[in-house]
Amino acid sequence: MRSFPTGTALVLLSWAHLAATGTLAPVQAGSTLGSRISAGSSHTCGVTSAFRAKCWGNNLSGQLGDGTKFNRSIPVNVRRLRDVPKAGGISGGGSHTCALVSVDVADTVPWCWGSNMSGQLGDGTTVGNVLPKKVRGLGSLAYTRVLATGTSHSCALVGVFDGEVWCWGSNSKGQLGDGTTTNRLKPVKVRGLSTNVVDIALGSLHTCALTSAGRVECWGSNGSGQLGDGTKVDRLEPVEVWKLKGVTSITAGFAHSCARTSGAIIKCWGLNLYGQLGDGTTESRSLAAAVRGLAEGALHVAARELHTCAVTLVNRAAMCWGRNRFGQLGDGTTLDRVKPRHVITLRKEVTAITLGANHTCALKDDRIAKCWGSNSSGQLGDGTTTNRLIPVTVLGFK
Repeated sequence: MRSFPTGTALVLLSWAHLAATGTLAPVQAGSTLGSRISAGSSHTCGVTSAFRAKCWGNNLSGQLGDGTKFNRSIPVNVRRLRDVPKAGGISGGGSHTCALVSVDVADTVPWCWGSNMSGQLGDGTTVGNVLPKKVRGLGSLAYTRVLATGTSHSCALVGVFDGEVWCWGSNSKGQLGDGTTTNRLKPVKVRGLSTNVVDIALGSLHTCALTSAGRVECWGSNGSGQLGDGTKVDRLEPVEVWKLKGVTSITAGFAHSCARTSGAIIKCWGLNLYGQLGDGTTESRSLAAAVRGLAEGALHVAARELHTCAVTLVNRAAMCWGRNRFGQLGDGTTLDRVKPRHVITLRKEVTAITLGANHTCALKDDRIAKCWGSNSSGQLGDGTTTNRLIPVTVLGFK
């Protein structure tokens, strides 16, 4: 839903580089700047510099992928996975996780693990897995460019050039975009979506896609206006977000969505109960409105549940707004904020930011991971279960 992470537009590595490394490493422009780190609801995962996937935090559904259901307060290796692309290669959902695995130079495929009650692992069953398992049903569709997870559904952008979006899992509000509300245990193609999709972002019960033309289309639940079409009517197929052009990246939270435009402006729409739209109010909106208080513009935006964060354009500082009950805004308080506030100690050199339900994590230029907010399951990775109002260093991850 992500938080990776991150980048402002989908960028493919050169074919020369791909041939030299033997991997296809897509850059995910949505939640994390094509980042190496991604937060689930109450767990966090990342890809190390050695291309190994590690996770920490809540593990009651096996979402850490270490073969157990024990919570972990420091990172542990995900079993069965090798050569995970560092850029956008992993995505944390509600209680499940998915990652890309490079099979060969021409094929990168998704594997998932954790909770599977709605079929969000895409293996054709509703049986959960404590170890990664390959997503079934993508057939001959080679090369997954972007992989994203929501609370109980998952989607993939596949294809080298004109990508197609395929989704699976929970579909109670039409978030899979196949024209139905039937849960799907294996991927189904989104209907009526524009061609040339370059990025996808998943909320709790809705999904959005970004086209190469800089337009955004969304589908699924719309009770708070999170589809941005000026209504509160649920949509089983994609509709275009009104009056929004020149978009370079997108993200989605519980019931709100945000986009970065080519002018480095962040615009958000949907639920605003805690100020997560950042417009200085708590008024929900069915049309995109500009975030106030980002004077220098933003390089990236990430949303999750009930808060939102951005990386500023000039200094690459982390700023957050919205719900702050557990200190997830990182400003040293537990006060909700209706406009962006600086994260303490992260005023420069932030390369990526990702959000969980009540915690937030970031990467810096030195490749050190920092997390803050709720830590009841060890999702901050500092070896404790103590909530933190300001960033702490994740142990054993680099």
